[in-house]
Amino acid sequence: MRACAPIDVFLAAAVCALFASVGLGGCVSRTGYPASWPSRTLQATDRCEPIRGSFENVGAWAMADERDERLLAGLLFPLGNGEPMSRHQDRRDVTHVTFDGIDETNVTVRGWVGTAARFERQLAAPELSCDEGRWVLRSTTWEVEGAVGAAARVSSRYEMAIAQDGSLVMEQRELGAGVIFMIVPIGTKASSWLRFPPAREI
Repeated sequence: MRACAPIDVFLAAAVCALFASVGLGGCVSRTGYPASWPSRTLQATDRCEPIRGSFENVGAWAMADERDERLLAGLLFPLGNGEPMSRHQDRRDVTHVTFDGIDETNVTVRGWVGTAARFERQLAAPELSCDEGRWVLRSTTWEVEGAVGAAARVSSRYEMAIAQDGSLVMEQRELGAGVIFMIVPIGTKASSWLRFPPAREI
């Protein structure tokens, strides 16, 4: 599958590869939890409490000194193989995303346009797991950037929590490996944060 979200981290890896190719090392980017965001509610137990609720599709993204927006529907309902990039607009049209019935086995997530469900998906193991009291979602995508002749396999890990204001907060950790200019190996590790506020009343 191709990811809907912009591939900022992947492009950063390509730039870093230029330094690595001349012996200046690889790339690691770590981002702390934004101080301006509401505190997270962290469990003091190894058991994962169910995450249920409705969250805005458009959320905030924070990585190092960068700030941008991300689509929750783009993350949860990525473009399928052969699906044109023009279909990304379908994910942007989503107003909110609901989580229902998350437990030790699975969760149903739905992307809504107003009162009509546009997307639906079941999340279950091995994609979804409970790790020390926190729900973790994992995905793997292939990213291609023709301008620099780069391709990489990117493994993403999203650790989910609910903030004190009811927002869905995710720590995103990415590990990428591939090539730039079709011959130079690239590798990157990066962490960033995503926050999706509680959905407004429809």
